[in-house]
Amino acid sequence: MTSINEKLGFKRPGKRAFMKNLPGDRALRNRVTSAKCPACDRTGAHLSRLRGQEGWLTCGWCNHTWELPA
Repeated sequence: MTSINEKLGFKRPGKRAFMKNLPGDRALRNRVTSAKCPACDRTGAHLSRLRGQEGWLTCGWCNHTWELPA
């Protein structure tokens, strides 16, 4: 039997693209996901995967990239 979420195409939280590429350290992961985007002022960032931008954040909403604040 399938659930209504499966019929609608929703994925479990661990399977969402937003949850991928987050650091293993819990404190750093919380800092990354709670960081506010300077462009759109929303939370929900992830670490940038681009070479040369290690430690940078990318907004999940507007795709803006900025440096991780200390």
